Amino acid sequence: MAHLCALKRTSEFTDIQVLTWYAGLATFPAWIINRAVLRVATSKDRFTEFGDVYQICRREALQAGLLKEPYARAGNDAQIVSQLEILTMGEAMGLPVTP
Repeated sequence: MAHLCALKRTSEFTDIQVLTWYAGLATFPAWIINRAVLRVATSKDRFTEFGDVYQICRREALQAGLLKEPYARAGNDAQIVSQLEILTMGEAMGLPVTP
């Protein structure tokens, strides 16, 4: 996060924003997060949203074989976040996501 903020023009993050970005991305190895940060930092786009960085991390993890693609009825859609990913992310953020 610190590197991304240093490389892109952005506003100040609140403590809760830093904690939630960290919790949401912490399921990926550091090297994947670093690649995503550099991809975003070198893009022409303005500062990104969490979902954009997460999707870059997912693609890297899928390519590295660290993550399996979820089943998609309409075909193979790498953008679909699996139930396991949602459960893992919710747990990391302290959000109850099961009844």
